[in-house]
Amino acid sequence: GGWGLNQSYRLALNSNFLQAKIAARGSEQNFKNVLLATKLFSGPLETGDFTRLLAAGENLSLGAGHLAEAGGEGQKLGAAIFGQEPTDLNESLTSIKLSISMAEEELAQVEAQKIQLPFLQDQLTKALSLRQKLTKIKNFLPNFPWLLGFDNPRTYLVLLENNFMLTPTQRLIL
Repeated sequence: GGWGLNQSYRLALNSNFLQAKIAARGSEQNFKNVLLATKLFSGPLETGDFTRLLAAGENLSLGAGHLAEAGGEGQKLGAAIFGQEPTDLNESLTSIKLSISMAEEELAQVEAQKIQLPFLQDQLTKALSLRQKLTKIKNFLPNFPWLLGFDNPRTYLVLLENNFMLTPTQRLIL
């Protein structure tokens, strides 16, 4: 399961979202199988922390799959914005928001497991940080069509400054 999560992560970094989603689903299935075997062949006292760890792995795999779906939709959205591929922009944004919400829920499940293993604390901290960032992205998405001017054309002024100069915007000081 852990190998599949790592593979999904590397594929997503290379913008290969379909393969990342497949790797995440395979990882999820591996965690489910091990969790089921653990419950079937172990006593109730032996499975506590290990079962929570496997459940967290399954949640992380599901979250990775949802994020890969969001990445794939983001690619389609980018292509549509630049006129390379016709896409219903509202449908793409809705799909991205849904995938992000589902990933956020899976990360909340990981947090609920309250895993206290020292060797995993860095990874768990990163997962919780990712959850907070996903919340911000999800809250920003409704503003995206307005910013890009889907309803009306927009004109933006982009002003670059040099903070190391006395007059960063090149104004004269008299």
